[in-house]
Amino acid sequence: MNGRKSGSRWPSVSLSVLLHAALVAVLVGVWWWNRSEPVDQRLGIEARVVTPGGTPPPEPVAEPEPQPEVPPPEPAPTPEEVAAEQARKEADAEAARVSEKRRLAEQREAAELQARQEADRQAREKTEKEQAEKQRLEKEKAERDRLAREKLEREKVQKEQAEKARVAREAELNALLEADRRQATARDSTQMRQYIAQIANRIERAWIRPGSAKAGLECEVQVTQIPNGTVTDVKIGRCNGDDSVRQSLEAAVYRASPLPLPSDPALFERSLVVTFRPE
Repeated sequence: MNGRKSGSRWPSVSLSVLLHAALVAVLVGVWWWNRSEPVDQRLGIEARVVTPGGTPPPEPVAEPEPQPEVPPPEPAPTPEEVAAEQARKEADAEAARVSEKRRLAEQREAAELQARQEADRQAREKTEKEQAEKQRLEKEKAERDRLAREKLEREKVQKEQAEKARVAREAELNALLEADRRQATARDSTQMRQYIAQIANRIERAWIRPGSAKAGLECEVQVTQIPNGTVTDVKIGRCNGDDSVRQSLEAAVYRASPLPLPSDPALFERSLVVTFRPE
C-alpha cells in the first residue's frame, strides 16, 4: 500500500515543479526587459512657467515598482527521504499505539487495584461488623449470666435468711413456750406463792390506811417492774374501796419499790397481779 501511495504522488510533484519553473521564467523575462529599456537621465526637478489661463504641465511618469524575487522551488524529495518520512510516521504511529496500549494497561491496572482495595475495604468492614456483633452478643450473654448468678445468689441468701429466721422463730417460740411452762409451773409452786406474799407484805407495810378504809378490803393491784424490782407502773383493778383507798394503795406500791426479788430468777415477771388484803 505504501508503494501505491508513492507512485501516485510523483505526477503531482512533477507538475508543481513545472509550474514553479514557468513562473520563475516569466518573472526573470520581465525583469530583464525593464533593465534593458533606456532610463531618462533627467531626474532633476523641471520648472516651467505657467501663464495665466495656461494648461498645467503633464504629470511625471512614475517608475515601475521592482517585482519581488520569487524563491526557487523546493527540490523534490528523494525516495530515501520519502522512505525515511514514511518510516518516521510509522514509528510515530507505533509509538502512539504502544503509548495508548500502555495507558489502557495502566488504566486497567488502576481499576483492578481500586476494585481490589474496595473489595478489601468491604471485607474489613464486614469482618469488623461481625466481630462487633460477636462482642455485643458475648457482652449481652455475660450480662445475662451475671444477672442470673446474682439472682441465684440473692435467692440463696434469702432462702438462708428465711431458714435462719424460721429456725430463730421456732427457737424463740420454743423458748417462750418453755418459759411459759416454767412460769405456769412456778406460779402454782410454793416459791411463787411465797414471792407474791413477800410483795404484798412489802406493799402493806408501806400503805398508809385512810379513814375511809373498811374491814374486809380487797383490791387487785397490777404492778410493772424491771429486773431489779423497781416499780415503773401501777394500776388498781377490782377493788371494794373508795378513791381514797385506791390512791393510798397506789402510793404504797411506789413507796415499796424496789420490790423483793424471787429466790429463783425464773419466777421473775415484769408484770404481775398482787391481791391486796390488809389485816
